[in-house]
This record gives sequence, C-alpha cells and structure tokens, in this order.
Amino acid sequence: MAKVKTPLDELIIESGLRMKVVASRFGLSRSGFYKKRQSPKNLTADEMTKIANIINVDETVVFEAVLKTKVS
Repeated sequence: MAKVKTPLDELIIESGLRMKVVASRFGLSRSGFYKKRQSPKNLTADEMTKIANIINVDETVVFEAVLKTKVS
C-alpha cells in the first residue's frame, strides 16, 4: 500500500531537503517528525514557523498546507 503524503509532506519534498535533515533541524528524530507530520493540525504556530524557516518558505505557505490536510 502506498503511503499517503500530506500537503505538508509535499511542501517539504518540494524544498529539496530530505525528511531526515528537516527532522534533525526541527529537533526530532525522523520517526518523531513523522508522527508530527501525520497530525499537522496539532502543530503549534511556532512549530509551523520553524518548519517554514527550515525549508525556506513563507510561514503562510506552511499554514495553508496544514489547513489543507484532511483529518480522517
């Protein structure tokens, strides 16, 4: 079964950085960052800003990606 990518995942992939690098800069293990990405609506504003700074995009782009994530 293929893993479903969230809009936040797609945004990170488009940045050209590997998830492991983003996770490390974020201050989490790759698996810990994976858990954060699976429930992006639980990210705080500060965490979204931190991700935006890591992948070098405007904070609103990250906020919009989180808002597009469907909750199952």
